[in-house]
Amino acid sequence: MGATNSAFILANIDRYVKTVGSNLEEGLDRAGFEGVKIVKENTPVDSGRLMNSMAHATRKGVKGGGTGEDTIKAPSQDDVVVVGTNVIYGPSVEYLSKKNKGFMLRSFYQWKPIAAKVIADAIKRGK
Repeated sequence: MGATNSAFILANIDRYVKTVGSNLEEGLDRAGFEGVKIVKENTPVDSGRLMNSMAHATRKGVKGGGTGEDTIKAPSQDDVVVVGTNVIYGPSVEYLSKKNKGFMLRSFYQWKPIAAKVIADAIKRGK
């Protein structure tokens, strides 16, 4: 029985690796969209530039957000999703604002369990 399972696994390993990798990419992308949604809900708004610049990125590229200097950079790793902004005053709002201090950190803690579930569900679909 063990030898049969091993032979089956070895014969199909490439297909499983490709499927899990593809589903992981899909899960990271979906988790990124959820993260942007949460961050935008928590972002303080004056002109709207900071909120509208929020985006997510995987190795395949950046989705959403602003243009030019406001755009975040795509990570170089395969298994990473980044949510955030590149607006120059973003860190000041995050760390120095009296009213909205820590909006990104709050968003991260709200997003973390959602991202874990979305990514796990995507990987499980890869049978």
